[in-house]
Amino acid sequence: MCDGHSGSLCVDYIVENLGTNIQQCLSNQPKLTEEILIQAVTEACAVSDDDFLKQARDIETNDGSTMILALIYPEEAPPGPDGTKSAETYRLLVANIGDSRAVLCTARDLPGSNGGLMALPLSVDHKPVREDEKARIESLGGVVDFMGVWRVFTPGPCSFGGQNIQRWGLAVSRAFGDLLLKEPEKFDCVGVAPGGLVTAVPEIQCMDLQPNKDRFLVLACDGVWDVLSSEEAVSICAEAESAKKAAETLMRRTYASNSDDNITAVVLTWSEVD
Repeated sequence: MCDGHSGSLCVDYIVENLGTNIQQCLSNQPKLTEEILIQAVTEACAVSDDDFLKQARDIETNDGSTMILALIYPEEAPPGPDGTKSAETYRLLVANIGDSRAVLCTARDLPGSNGGLMALPLSVDHKPVREDEKARIESLGGVVDFMGVWRVFTPGPCSFGGQNIQRWGLAVSRAFGDLLLKEPEKFDCVGVAPGGLVTAVPEIQCMDLQPNKDRFLVLACDGVWDVLSSEEAVSICAEAESAKKAAETLMRRTYASNSDDNITAVVLTWSEVD
């Protein structure tokens, strides 16, 4: 799932090309392992971002997009001592760039579960005020300041798109696109080091999927999370009769909670197979 900002060019490009780029990065690999898949997703994000930025430079556009990605893949267990193979298991990979979020509804026996369903966040929002993100931004000369919400800003004026921009900021610290915040030093911004105040490097988490305990996965953009907690979203979805109804109900509740951003949500379910 992608959530665009400053225009639709970037989000359209990532939706069209990221999957193909992941497949291309996997095409020459002899087998699928977790390490190889993580590397492929990371490389595909870099390739997709670089390719879009080439287009953005040509027309000086500042379009950008966040991403939350979930991949379910099989993992072969090694043979047991007697040479027999265990049943195939499945793993879940979640890759995050920006402030869209993935939350798992699970009945696992985890701290705070109380024996019932609980919300397990599988990504951490990339907000500029997050301690590690703030340190990275400031080490390159960027500024993290509050303007409605916490934002990453260029440290000074820039010349972009034929205009002199005194201050440019973004409410996320990682995203595809966002040319001006990727390379402000190329647009007459003084006091910033190369490297990108905003980056498209994903944070990736992997875990075993337990179909008998893990009920569904919610993927949603910040328009949902601005007004609902992870626990509230899972509670709303758990009462629905289908994944489609869950997503629709979640979006209606988000709208009723006066979210002032665009709203996108996907609910993914699975069934245990013998």
